[in-house]
Amino acid sequence: AIMVEQTNGHRAVAICTQNNLDAYKVARPGTLEKLLEQGIVKQYKDLDSIAADYKIPADELKKTVAKFNDAVKSKKDPEFGRYINNEQKPLTEGPWYAAEMSPKVHHCMGGLYTNIDCQVIDIVTDKPIPGLYAAGEVAFTGLFAHSRERSEVVATFLALLELMKEKRVRLEEDGTVRLTDRRQLSEEELARVDRQFSRQGESEEDDR
Repeated sequence: AIMVEQTNGHRAVAICTQNNLDAYKVARPGTLEKLLEQGIVKQYKDLDSIAADYKIPADELKKTVAKFNDAVKSKKDPEFGRYINNEQKPLTEGPWYAAEMSPKVHHCMGGLYTNIDCQVIDIVTDKPIPGLYAAGEVAFTGLFAHSRERSEVVATFLALLELMKEKRVRLEEDGTVRLTDRRQLSEEELARVDRQFSRQGESEEDDR
């Protein structure tokens, strides 16, 4: 939405007051001072000063802030349906802070191209490469968690890992294990696979 409005000559400006920055200053000490020093965030004495600097009609800016303050007090946002954080305080007393907002690239979903079964796809043939699987940050899955670097992406990786485990087990007649769909095996075959893996694990422990 910001990009669309920018092409129409409009600007998106984030506004805050000192009493709403207390938690931010505790969480990220020194950051506000650096942003002010770099001119990314500016300090103002009142809304009229902000309006003049960003060439915003002062009356409209004050109306917008008043609507926001009503939403904060009622914990309901009739205009946009936004969630109102319980720690949010009405924007009333200065000093005021403002910064122009602009879209930026946060993260490019690169990596190995995979299908729903975590198989890596050959970009030339558009077919799975036999025996090659990928999950997590190394894979281009099209999945983007709410916070990709924290708990949500871990859950995504674990889910894909379980799927890979289901797809990569096969028991041959000679007792060796090959790649296949584990769900296609009978209960007897699954038991044999588990015993096979158990013996392999014990052998590896002995080697250590």
